Amino acid sequence: FPERGTGGRGSLTALLRATGGTLRERHGSTFGFALVSGLLVADTAALRARGVRVDSLAAALAQAASRVTGVREVFTPAGLAAATGEEARLWRKAIPTTQPWLLAASLEPGWQWSDGPGSTGHGATDRDDTHVPIVVLRPGLAPARVTRRVTTEDIGPTLAALAGARPAEPVTGQVLKEIISTRVTSR
Repeated sequence: FPERGTGGRGSLTALLRATGGTLRERHGSTFGFALVSGLLVADTAALRARGVRVDSLAAALAQAASRVTGVREVFTPAGLAAATGEEARLWRKAIPTTQPWLLAASLEPGWQWSDGPGSTGHGATDRDDTHVPIVVLRPGLAPARVTRRVTTEDIGPTLAALAGARPAEPVTGQVLKEIISTRVTSR
């Protein structure tokens, strides 16, 4: 379903339905399969308990997903751990370490995730989804622009610093000092 200005829509819904149907027939459960922006999650502990070889299932699903039009790159848990490159780095940051999952797929630039006509989702690791402009307004701050690479993890520490608060626990983000240090001078 190509759209004006985009590459098209990518979907793993057919793969999800087929796999869920097979699992339901063989094991009486779909094991919580869910697909969110290219991440296929499942109850991997329950799969293992039923004798399913999870690594083999993930590899087969990844192989099938890699043949879907618009899909650029696919990772399994085992593959992501060893992968290099920006796409792998973004997925490692996006997937909580406690999240059980089977595959993580990324779309070609300009493509969107979709479950069908009228449905679209974010691309998870797509540049348009990972590069977000942020504006901070506060009385007393002079206009400033941060041109270095920052992450959304920097928002919390920066807002806390602007409010004069200290984080109650360790944070991974950094205070954007370019914003904090700009003050409007009186004339």
